[in-house]
Amino acid sequence: MKLSKQEKIDNIKNNISYAIKSRNESKKSFSERTGITRTTIYNILDGKVDRIQTQTVEKIANFFGTTCQVIEGSNLEAIEYRNQLISPDGNKNPLCIPIVNEKELIASLDKYIGELIVVHPTTYYFSDESNMIGLNITTPFTHRYQVGSLLVVERFKRNDIDDLVILTSRNSLKIESENYVLKDGEILIGCVREERLHAE
Repeated sequence: MKLSKQEKIDNIKNNISYAIKSRNESKKSFSERTGITRTTIYNILDGKVDRIQTQTVEKIANFFGTTCQVIEGSNLEAIEYRNQLISPDGNKNPLCIPIVNEKELIASLDKYIGELIVVHPTTYYFSDESNMIGLNITTPFTHRYQVGSLLVVERFKRNDIDDLVILTSRNSLKIESENYVLKDGEILIGCVREERLHAE
């Protein structure tokens, strides 16, 4: 569902409030850590803006280690709560992760991990992370990994070392290096945390 500009502003406002509350930040410390001016923060929280610059949204996303799409389109408090649930409504992976192919990965972006585990094959992943999914490469869409490999992907996250799985504006997948800058219309699916060769 496409969000209106006001809905995006409301999400950003709520996510800033949650950041300050959950990370024991003050408005001053949040400003210092993100590089967003205190005036901008106060104006957003007080509902005095009708537009928020992309650069500001990027700084908030960097603070959370997530993407602009998540900051504008989601309730981070609800996401982080669900990440701690071990249930079909949660994203915590206690023992296994679902395995999907390229088309299934694209179709499941709005699904919870718990939902996917009950309808797809699974594999073990020895970690306490949450929101992990297995991508079984069945087509040669990337030169970085072989057909038949299984990639363990942490959804909607990026870091400084792992390759990125990206949904292009043409609704296809590609994989880029960790420092890749997303283009207009592209969505970050997640980062590759592990590769298993010839998983088929």
